[in-house]
Amino acid sequence: MHGIMIIVFALFSLIGSVICLFFGNFVYYQNRKQLLNKIFFLLCMSLAFWAFTEFMLRQAESLETANFWFNMNFLWPFSLAFPLHFMLIYTEKTSVLKNKLTYLLVYAPAFIFSFGDLLVPSMRTEPIMEFWGYSYYVLEGSWMYLVSEVWVFTVGFLALVLGIMYYRQVYSEEKKRQAKFVILGFSIPIITGFFTEGFPPVLQIKIPELTTLAFTGLCVCVGYAIFEHKLFVFTPATVAENIIETMNDSLLLVDKHGIIMKVNHSLLNLLGYSEDEIVGQPMEKLFAEEQSGKNINNKFLENKTFDNYETKYKTKTGENVDISFSGSTVNIKDGTFVGFIGIGHNITDRKKAEEKLKEKIDELEKYKKLTVGRELKMIEMKKEIDELCNKLGEKPRYAR
Repeated sequence: MHGIMIIVFALFSLIGSVICLFFGNFVYYQNRKQLLNKIFFLLCMSLAFWAFTEFMLRQAESLETANFWFNMNFLWPFSLAFPLHFMLIYTEKTSVLKNKLTYLLVYAPAFIFSFGDLLVPSMRTEPIMEFWGYSYYVLEGSWMYLVSEVWVFTVGFLALVLGIMYYRQVYSEEKKRQAKFVILGFSIPIITGFFTEGFPPVLQIKIPELTTLAFTGLCVCVGYAIFEHKLFVFTPATVAENIIETMNDSLLLVDKHGIIMKVNHSLLNLLGYSEDEIVGQPMEKLFAEEQSGKNINNKFLENKTFDNYETKYKTKTGENVDISFSGSTVNIKDGTFVGFIGIGHNITDRKKAEEKLKEKIDELEKYKKLTVGRELKMIEMKKEIDELCNKLGEKPRYAR
């Protein structure tokens, strides 16, 4: 019976490894250029390796072999760092990801705990044989293990909160359905890990580790989201999203109440704001004059669409930027009005060129007036000289 249980739990780990390996490659080849797919691939590969070392550990034939596979699992913290990175990309936290400090905060602890687990023999005991195979226990008073567990569940909780916030904020119903499965997928290993590898080892309670198996739940949920809701798939929607993020003109999506729902990188770069500073704010905040924003809002409501309305953005530092604004209303399938989309083209250079042209034309007109005035004066003076010559009985000097 003891041997059968070892085989069963070892197979759980092996199955988890295979599933993670399969889904990681499957998602990656859906779109090999997309960063989200790449990070999910790295997540799945790290989980597959973790589950495989757990498989080898559980059915090891000797303590020496068990120790080897136990130490080979030292990279497990990266399996917790990748999900947070994945969630930051998935929830479109572009402003956060632009900050290099973000990557330090995500991956530096994983690096420290990985090599701490390998090099510092004060976190866990040597492998101990249990009915499910070789396992480990936490050494009493191991502060490093406690710190690592706090980090693990902080990272997991933060990733879950990001997913929930994204679900509540996202506009698209399709994205909401995707988010449901991503949140569910992340919830399974977090909850399972807490009850099997969180507080039980600290309390010296003997429970089989099931976290790697639970992570297959994440893969299954993501797999369902791929097949049913086109998550990670290269579709017209993802193409449109990439176009929006790479276009030179500024773009904003506003709901029917005039509240900004989404902006692209060009607008953020132009005005100097972060995404969090703009999203959720009234549209009028972007314009140099509040009335301009109200006028645009009225144009949307009255005309449904309009082109080349010249106005000014106001940057975070208070500078004005000349733009040509065009937009159109957004309706869902049943025709219900839900908001509008606007595109602002920076015409600052054109305005400067127009101003310079006007200055040159004005300067030319002044010169022309001076020149014409001089010619008329010379003609008048020549006439007066000829008249004086006639009075003096002399031959006119300029008459023809």
